[in-house]
Amino acid sequence: MKPFIPHELFEINSNLKFELRPNCLIIDNFYKNFEEIHEVISMMPKEVWKFNENSRNFKDYYDVRPTIFNHHDIRNTYESFFQNVLEHAMKLSLDSSFTHSINDKLKNSVKLMHREFHFNCFKWINPPLDKKLQMQPHRDSNKLVAIITIDKINDGGLALYDCDNEEDFKFNISEAQNVICDISRFKINRIIPSKANRLCIVDGNTFHGGYISNHKQYLNDWRMNQVFFINKKNN
Repeated sequence: MKPFIPHELFEINSNLKFELRPNCLIIDNFYKNFEEIHEVISMMPKEVWKFNENSRNFKDYYDVRPTIFNHHDIRNTYESFFQNVLEHAMKLSLDSSFTHSINDKLKNSVKLMHREFHFNCFKWINPPLDKKLQMQPHRDSNKLVAIITIDKINDGGLALYDCDNEEDFKFNISEAQNVICDISRFKINRIIPSKANRLCIVDGNTFHGGYISNHKQYLNDWRMNQVFFINKKNN
């Protein structure tokens, strides 16, 4: 692994264009140095997470979270970026729960919930054949979730689910025991397609989860993304 300076490696592209879609905001070609970032994350040690003594992790799949500690703390760069982008999105004045959630975060300006840069990486050991087996839908309540696709496979994406009854989303086992579940009883509102170097921002109050169309695509290659959690300054 080669050394790097975070504010240089993770430089955001200039003159970005974004697209506000139902329930999400999308920005493509997000990082200026995407190829270098892809190389660094691919080569990083990948420590297990969501794990217990009965876990299917490291038996059926690898679910790991490499972390960059951001020692010189460049959060202000990202907070300014997200503030500007979300303010611009609100100027479209779309009447939706997503833009209402954006407006709530902008009342006192935004902050990132973590100093560290977190990367979620997933790869199958024994891939299932059935597409109804996917990552457990979950909520990240009272936050906006910003996800950047780091891998180049571009299979599946992020599923957003309709919720008529929260009780339907209660599972008998935790994600630490098995992050994979049968989603056939849920209604998918939409799947935001994966695309290398794509940033998508969604309302964390919406049930969401990773979606893979062809599980074999992630047998030899990692599904990799970076995640930011955005909230209000006073929280």
